[in-house]
Amino acid sequence: MAFDTRVKRVRAATIAVWCAVALGCVLLGAPALHAELPKKLLDGLASSSSKVRIVAVSNVARSKDPQARALIEPLLKDEDPAVRAAVIEGLGRIADPAALAALKGVAADQDGTVQAVLKRVVPALEALVVYVYVGEARDLSGGTMPGLADKLRRDVKSALLAKLGPGFIMIDDPSKKSYGATPLNIRSITRSKDGRTSFLEVKCELTLVEMPGNILRAALSSSAAVGVEGEISKKLEPELANDAVTACAPEVASDFVAYVKEHSRR
Repeated sequence: MAFDTRVKRVRAATIAVWCAVALGCVLLGAPALHAELPKKLLDGLASSSSKVRIVAVSNVARSKDPQARALIEPLLKDEDPAVRAAVIEGLGRIADPAALAALKGVAADQDGTVQAVLKRVVPALEALVVYVYVGEARDLSGGTMPGLADKLRRDVKSALLAKLGPGFIMIDDPSKKSYGATPLNIRSITRSKDGRTSFLEVKCELTLVEMPGNILRAALSSSAAVGVEGEISKKLEPELANDAVTACAPEVASDFVAYVKEHSRR
């Protein structure tokens, strides 16, 4: 933006996550770390013996190593159908729906055993896909800036698409079982001043529900402040508010993603 008076954007407040009443509070910790897989086991994946490769695939899949899926997926192209079938079985054991993308590549495999395993594993993984719905957005700050709530919805949705990754699908049907980011609110738009710098702060919030039934799970909020030297003119105010929404929407989306990834794998 071409305003010489603009100063560095300032992040204000913090993102807060509150547990829903009567549901208990769960802390979102870092993912569990697993010991590195033995080199002998990893070497087994590249063995010239198909029997050794099969054993290695099975052990890697059972290891609970966070890289297990990535380690065995390349063997879906193995020349031995028994190895390919073992990989599919392994991916089913790992139970990460992100593997569905790779399994599409063997959907036309002509081997009967491979097809039989696919028919069992694919539906099981599809049942683990998490659907996410983004609902209405509202401006509760007084509604002086038309379009700001819609921008919040668009920005949160875009951020979710970028952060959710494989195994999560955005939907537009609120009747489907899913996790919902709804409603999205612009709670307040406030001004403050620090010396010669004036700030416009926007507080965004999201209510996370589980649908259908709209069971409240958590409330997430984030604030972002944008500052300029001198006073904030009425002409500049909408643009600063837009910038603040652009800043706080991804923060709200990040906490939404963290919560859903933690609780959707129960």
